[in-house]
Amino acid sequence: GLGWSEAVGFPSCGSSHQGRVIFAGFEHQKRVVVGSVLDDPRDFSIGGASSDGFHFLVNDLRGSRVRWLSSGVDLLIGTTTGEFSIGGSPLSALSVGVDRHSAYGSASIRPVIIGNHLLFVQKDRKTIRALKFNFATQRYQSTNATQNHAHLFKDVVIEEMVVWEGEEDPVLLLR
Repeated sequence: GLGWSEAVGFPSCGSSHQGRVIFAGFEHQKRVVVGSVLDDPRDFSIGGASSDGFHFLVNDLRGSRVRWLSSGVDLLIGTTTGEFSIGGSPLSALSVGVDRHSAYGSASIRPVIIGNHLLFVQKDRKTIRALKFNFATQRYQSTNATQNHAHLFKDVVIEEMVVWEGEEDPVLLLR
């Protein structure tokens, strides 16, 4: 087991990604990301096989805390100082590579997916950013989704985002 406790801390975010359960945002290990053994969500044993569990740091040399995880083609990670991806399909415990894509910093608000954009709240809790993969540069790029509507967000502090998807265009609800 991982030995989560009051002393070590408990994860504040998690995701399911490519047959693994992944947790991060621990109180006393804020940069640590742990993943389960492939297809065994209760086993976090680390070993020498690609299907074993993994334990790594999102190391940006700034001591940032993991705020959210989101599964797509890649595992996306939002921290207090930037946005990162972990690529590879399937994700292997032997070759976890963490790439920084932007340095805006994220709030502790679960991101949402609308179409092919991941929307996340920037650490100021007033700006919504749209993260999308750019095939020309082979990188994720983040744009300010609230820029053209700044007057609507002037005195707002975002607490939560939810997407309602009906038969028409999706609706982003904020609290």
